[in-house]
Amino acid sequence: MLNQTYDNFEIIVVDDGSTDNSAEIIKEYASKYNKVKYFQHENHANKGLTSTILLALKHAKGEYIAFCESDDYWHPDHLEEKVRCICKFPDADIIVNPPHIFGDKSTVENYRLGFYTLFYKLRRLKKPENMFVRMHDTYTFPTFSCVMVKKDKLEKAKFNPPTKNGLDIWLWFQLVVNCKVMYVNKELTYWYRHESNAAKANKEEEKTVKVNYFEELDKEVNYSKFQRILKKHIFKYFDKYIWNIRVKNGYFIRRLFKIKITKRKIDLTQENFLLTIIKPPKQLMYLSFLKIIYIF
Repeated sequence: MLNQTYDNFEIIVVDDGSTDNSAEIIKEYASKYNKVKYFQHENHANKGLTSTILLALKHAKGEYIAFCESDDYWHPDHLEEKVRCICKFPDADIIVNPPHIFGDKSTVENYRLGFYTLFYKLRRLKKPENMFVRMHDTYTFPTFSCVMVKKDKLEKAKFNPPTKNGLDIWLWFQLVVNCKVMYVNKELTYWYRHESNAAKANKEEEKTVKVNYFEELDKEVNYSKFQRILKKHIFKYFDKYIWNIRVKNGYFIRRLFKIKITKRKIDLTQENFLLTIIKPPKQLMYLSFLKIIYIF
């Protein structure tokens, strides 16, 4: 991190109850480099990720916060590329980059496939945009180390995830409702992945967070804004709520379900809103027609 090509930054290291000699190593660096600041919890306690990030935020002086987790490291141009992005798009609240994933071969491949849809959507950004509609059906940002976020936005977030290890997922789900995201399409983060019981547990907890997403979101953000944005963008994702059922002679049944937007979640009711039988050559024409007549 000290080899960054961008120079105007500070490194805040919070010791979360370490039991090895890492504290001595960091203190030695802090004595040599003014950029490095060392902090620990009272009585050298181990308080977990949430308390550790909050302590770092308390002491951070910069306008933006960039993360680097213990198993990860940054490309030397990491900060310079993101600062360049901020200068070009000053309204960007969150800047994300794809990671270079390394480690266990099968685990790396699974993660690449898992994040394919997310990065496909992010690559299409031409300017900072609200991303929560696009992200609610896919993974959130892969690792803290890929994200730079405005400090004042992060400080307003609720650090109370529904699951023990879902803090990053929970934070990004909240922030993308009101924040604009911009993407730097360069692998500026090196993300180490290895298969373990903890990794498997995290995947299960991620599913739990996503299941609870719509139920919890209205408790933490301005729901009226959430609803307006959802209605504005829902037609872009119209095909998510259409099922094609193949029948005889190349015909398809295209069944549309009512979408009921409540304060708690989006319900796809089992009541048929419209049923059409179409042959493939006319399929696109019918789909355009159905989009026009579909009304909330």
